[in-house]
Amino acid sequence: MGATLPRDQTVADAHTPAGLAALDLPASFPRLRDGSLVDHDRCQPIGAAIHAAGLRGVRARSAQTPDGAGRELAWFPAGARSRARRVRVLGFADWFWA
Repeated sequence: MGATLPRDQTVADAHTPAGLAALDLPASFPRLRDGSLVDHDRCQPIGAAIHAAGLRGVRARSAQTPDGAGRELAWFPAGARSRARRVRVLGFADWFWA
């Protein structure tokens, strides 16, 4: 599903090589070089630091795709009234096999 965030909110980059390096994540993220997933214990403090820095979320490579080619968004709404607006929905075959 695609989404547009309110007021062009800025999120952290956890998908490009430069973004991963800035967050001290491996270039192979969401996997380690041995093929195992980077665990939540490593990622959650990064997300907390991003939130504390005032960014509104993290755009990351998806662990749900074998090669990390998919994208996920962890969004930190500014308040209870903040809403993302859905702009498209993809069928399972359109995103899973991409």
